[in-house]
Amino acid sequence: MLDITKYISEPKNVAAVFVQLKTQLILDNPLGVDDKASAQILVNVGADYYPEITSKISDFSPMGYAPAVGSSRFGLVKMKPRNHYMTTIDPPGTQKLTQSIF
Repeated sequence: MLDITKYISEPKNVAAVFVQLKTQLILDNPLGVDDKASAQILVNVGADYYPEITSKISDFSPMGYAPAVGSSRFGLVKMKPRNHYMTTIDPPGTQKLTQSIF
């Protein structure tokens, strides 16, 4: 899990999240069998909502889970490099997520 407090001084003021993930199948053992062409590996990028790094799942009662900020579509990892993205947007004038959940 990425702790955004290392990069952002006020996490509650984050209005959007953008994630880019680059994937590519590689052969980690040059002497091994090269099965990249038949590999079936899926990747998905997502984020959960924790208003504070010290938040616990019990803080989201009665749900029992952290609300999702976003999730990308699943994508196959291929032999050529591929980019996978996940983004959220908080348009101007909308109620902030922290206010609308609780």
